Amino acid sequence: MINRLAVLFGAFFVLLFTGAIQAPVAAFAVQQVSRESVLPAEDQTLSIDEEALLVLEVRIDKKGTGQGLIAYQHEDDVLLPLGALCTILELAIMVDSDQGTAQGWIIDEERTFELNLPAQTISRNGNLMPLTPGTVAWDHDDIYVLTDVLESWLPLDLKFNLQRMNLVIIPREALPFQSRLKRDEQRALWLLTKGKGTMNYPIQLAPYRLWSWPLVDATMGFNGGRQTNSRRLALTSNFDLGGLSSNLFLSHMASNGNSHTNARFKAGRWNREGTLLGPAGATHYEFGDLYFSRVPLISASKQGLGAMISNQSLNHSREFNTTDVQGDALPGWEAELYINGSLYDFQIVGESGQFLFTGVPLIMGNNTFRTILRGPRGETREVVRNANLSPEMADVGQLKYKATIIKDGGGLLSDPLTRTTNYPSAWSQQLELAYALTSSHALVSNFSRMRLDDKTGTFGSMTSHNSLGRIYLETILAKSLRSGASMSVGARTRLAGQNLFALYNLNDEYVAEAIYAQSYLERETVLRSSGTLAHLADRPLSYTLGATNKLFQGRDVQQENKIKFSLATSLNGFHLSHNAQYIQREFLASKERSTRGTQLLRTQIGPISYGAEVTYQVDPMRFRSSSSTINWYRNARVQLSSRAMHYWHANLGTDHLSADLTVFLDQMSLGAKYSYFEGNGSAFGLTLGTSLTRDNRSSSWIAQNQRLANRAVASVRAFIDLNNNNTFDGSDEPLPGLGFRNLSVWRNIRTNEDGIALLPGLMVNTTQTIKLDISTVSDPYLVPSSMGVNVVSHPGSFTDVEFPLTYVGEIEGMVLDVGGEGDPVRYVGLEILDGEGNRVQSTVAEFDGYYYFSNLFPGDYKLAVIAFNLNANRFELPEPVPFTVPPMGGFIEGPDIILKRKEPLKVRRPIIASVQPEIIRGKEPEKETPKEAPIVAAAELSPGLPTAQKSPVEKATVPGSAVTAAASSDPQNPSLPDLVEVPGFDEELTLSLIFEILYRNSLWPDEPIQ
Repeated sequence: MINRLAVLFGAFFVLLFTGAIQAPVAAFAVQQVSRESVLPAEDQTLSIDEEALLVLEVRIDKKGTGQGLIAYQHEDDVLLPLGALCTILELAIMVDSDQGTAQGWIIDEERTFELNLPAQTISRNGNLMPLTPGTVAWDHDDIYVLTDVLESWLPLDLKFNLQRMNLVIIPREALPFQSRLKRDEQRALWLLTKGKGTMNYPIQLAPYRLWSWPLVDATMGFNGGRQTNSRRLALTSNFDLGGLSSNLFLSHMASNGNSHTNARFKAGRWNREGTLLGPAGATHYEFGDLYFSRVPLISASKQGLGAMISNQSLNHSREFNTTDVQGDALPGWEAELYINGSLYDFQIVGESGQFLFTGVPLIMGNNTFRTILRGPRGETREVVRNANLSPEMADVGQLKYKATIIKDGGGLLSDPLTRTTNYPSAWSQQLELAYALTSSHALVSNFSRMRLDDKTGTFGSMTSHNSLGRIYLETILAKSLRSGASMSVGARTRLAGQNLFALYNLNDEYVAEAIYAQSYLERETVLRSSGTLAHLADRPLSYTLGATNKLFQGRDVQQENKIKFSLATSLNGFHLSHNAQYIQREFLASKERSTRGTQLLRTQIGPISYGAEVTYQVDPMRFRSSSSTINWYRNARVQLSSRAMHYWHANLGTDHLSADLTVFLDQMSLGAKYSYFEGNGSAFGLTLGTSLTRDNRSSSWIAQNQRLANRAVASVRAFIDLNNNNTFDGSDEPLPGLGFRNLSVWRNIRTNEDGIALLPGLMVNTTQTIKLDISTVSDPYLVPSSMGVNVVSHPGSFTDVEFPLTYVGEIEGMVLDVGGEGDPVRYVGLEILDGEGNRVQSTVAEFDGYYYFSNLFPGDYKLAVIAFNLNANRFELPEPVPFTVPPMGGFIEGPDIILKRKEPLKVRRPIIASVQPEIIRGKEPEKETPKEAPIVAAAELSPGLPTAQKSPVEKATVPGSAVTAAASSDPQNPSLPDLVEVPGFDEELTLSLIFEILYRNSLWPDEPIQ
């Protein structure tokens, strides 16, 4: 008897010391398998009224999340589910609804969060505080918290609109959900700029054909007046010929009996992967009438008859200080140059059909030169060129080359109107080799042979490009085999947000074409700074300030100093740019100074576009000229433009005024022009413009007022792919009336009765995405195999693109708990598997257990539950359910996913052992009714699983004793369950019980009982 008493009391004190029990033995014995079992005696949580259930759409600021949650109205407030809300906001707080706990961290791992409902405490950032009574509710699904309490726990404000049934979350700091969306947007933008934004779309290369119909832009005009009559025809076209991309430009001008014809032709190929000409590995080659940029210290820019081959990147730029921006345009058009978004300069295209901006400054990194061409009839066209300056002048370990030969000033069909040399019959040759030793050090060598001073000279140069931390350094050594040498050192860096550039050039009796106009240049120093001075109304005020000093030897001019300053900004829709230049020259016997400037303005006010230019000269101070241009876009069909120019000095020119009225038809544009020239009177003119091509696939001619040349065209066919082979054949049906997206010029283009549409204006030598406008597909079950195609084109190319569409199906259903009388189970991950077990689609069941899949192509599939996303691991993983989408698609009322809970927990049954009173009181037995002492019988319970289920008290069998269930509960403790009566006492049973309790209460959670 004494031994039994010692064992019992020993077990009691051991359990009390280890924290396994927090109340008297009687309280421990009556643990319930419900939420009441872990709450303190005074339950301070709110009760949930199922009649006040709310289903709320969740929005963050003004954006929807596409998710909802279940909430409960409580008086004038709302109880929100903490776990579901944290899941939507992607907060790292995990809720255990069975145990009434939540723990994790908020945004930063240092900002810890822990909620313990059994203990009625909350810990934030390590500070433990009591939970405010009456603020939290609890059920088997989640922990529900009043909104004002949630606002104090989480960095957000909550607003409800119960009429619209939505919850608007206003974050006080960036939430993980928002940060992820922002990262996704930034990555998507980066991928688009890299041409990878639609990597999932198939890539299609435009083929080089033996021949193709040309893409022609043509303009014809006639002007007649009192003293002059003129006619003009300008035509530019791109097409494939002999497997090459070809360009032909023709212009003819006749005025008062005099006429001149200018013609240029060139052909070539481009390949971004560098697979042209077999072992040559070329990325680009062309021949004909070409234009070449200058070679530092050796040759100037050239235009003439020639040929070129290179394996350099198509966006390669070797310029370090300045560059030239040039291109083709029709005569009479205006060309506006924007550098990195700021207006820099503009000019009128002459009869040569080319615009040319020389000496355009460069900055380190990416340089974007955007040239906007504006036609006399209000047309607009944009040409974008990027020059990337970086230490990686060539790929590391790869030899890059560029070889050219050109007859300067000559032409294939006619001589150019402008010449860049005094020796048009002379040929020049050049070879450039580049090799990058590392990612920060590259060498470029150049060998040139050209005509100079009635003799042929040979020149060589070696250029070193180095990245020295923040400084980008370029060193050039040039040598003429005839005589003389030259050295140039240039440095570029970025300091305090400003781009700084310095160049020093020293010549020793060195004469080359690059400095031919100053043949005896001895020394040159250049300093330049550019960047942003300030921000006006969130618009940058950009500037460029440069100073140049040149010293000469053996010429009349001894020194030249030049200062250039430009300022540009955009303010309230106005693009403003001011360029000023100060020049000082010192001669042997005199000096001269001059200051000239130009103010440029461009703005758009409603339907009116306005541009103005004012030039002036200081010393003496006078305006040289002023001009303004106004374009009025009455609508898409009618435009009116006018231009006025006034020369403030009689020796500079003649004032004139002009006005154009243009009507745009579907196939062409018609224009009428009035002009007034001082001294020559008035003149009237008519113009006709059109773009023309022939679709190779439909064999039909297409005329339109949108420009075609210098771009590419896609011939797109949309059809119903009835046999699912992605190829248009006799059994398929063409789809008329479908539209496409990604370029504004496609806005009103639809497929014809043959399902074919011609899409002009594709960018060349880069990835252009053609997306199907799904809103133009009337049948919701008709879906394309791909929403888009990535096309890589060359100038004048035709690409045949197929858009097969197939009838698809959709399937919906519910995820249900078989053990909860068909209750829905929320947020279960589901996936569609094809016949080979590959995932086709995936989704997560919504807050009411509903799932939905769409756009399933005909075939056999299986619907499966994603194992790792199975709610709280409380359910068994069901077998995949097969289903079939029929050939014509349609709606499928899919199978409901029935989840079966895992094996119910086997829990301890509270029992009462009938013992002698003296065992409890420690004294002699008295004559009284025996009292019942609560003892927990040993029962099966899996380690680590909570006792969280209610179970009726059942009969139990104890070795050596008969156990009978009690018929009623203890009337003095209503929280106690029905008890079990155990007659007698078993010492062996009690010892095994003690060890089991110690083990089950995690004293040795990972060690087996010995």
